[in-house]
Amino acid sequence: MKPALVFVLLSVQLSLAAAQVSWNCGPLENGYGPYDYRKERTGKLPIVDGAHFTPEVETLIRGHTAVHPGGDIDYTLRASPNHHRALAAMARLTERGDGIQPRNMRYSADCWFLRGIRFAADDPVVRLLYAQHLMRVKRPADALKQLQGLEALQPPEALTWINLALLYAELGRFEEARNCAERARALGIEREPLTARLAAEGFPLRAPEAASAVAPAASDRP
Repeated sequence: MKPALVFVLLSVQLSLAAAQVSWNCGPLENGYGPYDYRKERTGKLPIVDGAHFTPEVETLIRGHTAVHPGGDIDYTLRASPNHHRALAAMARLTERGDGIQPRNMRYSADCWFLRGIRFAADDPVVRLLYAQHLMRVKRPADALKQLQGLEALQPPEALTWINLALLYAELGRFEEARNCAERARALGIEREPLTARLAAEGFPLRAPEAASAVAPAASDRP
């Protein structure tokens, strides 16, 4: 098969896959919003939090507009697809055994995270929360993809690097974990339990001058 034809077929397949994900996870348009959580958490979103994402909803004790918290989290994530706290609550709701698509919610956990990424592709917290969720539901290969996507967002902050290091360590990828931990340390954050674990696994943090010479991030390696 000619390379040009292969490229065309691959492009069509990717477009169809993207369209299917978009359709399955619904449109982002909403009656109120959607608003970027990073920019509107103290602007447009307090009215949503007050009406739907109350402390009882966030802690999954009960709903605010219904008995079950799913509907209120659903509304919150439609108004702000990258609402960090609502995404975390949605993930906990799934993980506690409420099913892939919890009651009163129109999408699965994967869809809510994919919607958040589609809405705010440059928001590292969404990918980080997604990776943490995937680890908790025993999908390490999918978590790794999100971690590698997270590393591609520039410039990662110290907290992002340390969380990456923790997740890589959970995956048993200790070289990547050490690289991320060293980057976090260079930006002012170090976690002693992580440092001790890496040392115990044979990957102690190197002196800053040696660490700065370490080449590419984990996602750049085959």
